[in-house]
Amino acid sequence: MTKTALKPLTLLLSGLLVLSACSQTASIQQGDDAEIIGDNLHKVDNSGVSSAYVDPDVDFSQYRKVAIMPLDTHQLEVIQPSQSRGYNKWELTDKDRSLLAERYMAQMRQYLSEDAVGQPYELVDQPGEGVLVISAAIVTIAPSAPRDDISSRGYSGRSKVFSEGAGSMTIAMAVQDGQSSKELVKLIDKREGWRGMRRNNSVTNLSDVNHMFSIWARKLKVGLDELSKPAAQ
Repeated sequence: MTKTALKPLTLLLSGLLVLSACSQTASIQQGDDAEIIGDNLHKVDNSGVSSAYVDPDVDFSQYRKVAIMPLDTHQLEVIQPSQSRGYNKWELTDKDRSLLAERYMAQMRQYLSEDAVGQPYELVDQPGEGVLVISAAIVTIAPSAPRDDISSRGYSGRSKVFSEGAGSMTIAMAVQDGQSSKELVKLIDKREGWRGMRRNNSVTNLSDVNHMFSIWARKLKVGLDELSKPAAQ
């Protein structure tokens, strides 16, 4: 593959994965020393995420539809906050899982729908020809404070807890061809909430969760827009 043919993929990774203006330009490993996993997924250097792999031979311009699979929250690990001593163990309820899945889907649909800025994608419910299937799973959640509920914090002044944001969340994402199920992109990334001391409660925590999901959704959309552009001749 020529250097000009690789340009759209470099643009993809700059938009999809580089989450800071100061980050170095992302580049896909090539040649005999390239780290390759799965079916031709090449490691991306300077990706701006914990790890990323992309198939450099894929023509993304053929995809104009996306199917967003429900967020998987069933295998995630909850890392207990450092100040959890004296409080109940932080555990995810069914309601928590539903809320995470709902907020994830809302952000993904917002940034990938036909009404979004940039190249529109038709949202479909099922995989198929010309469809990109986007799957994601939460790997870990590391809350920065005990749960914001009566059983965990009680009625006293303990309910007023301050922390640096809600904590962190790690997500694993994969983009597959909707007909062959071949993996085209695979990544894992960790994001943190608000930086700076503030009140920790259900409202501020949910705001941080929305922000993390919006980062991943927005960067994915920008990346797909860039990748679908014709290669430079």
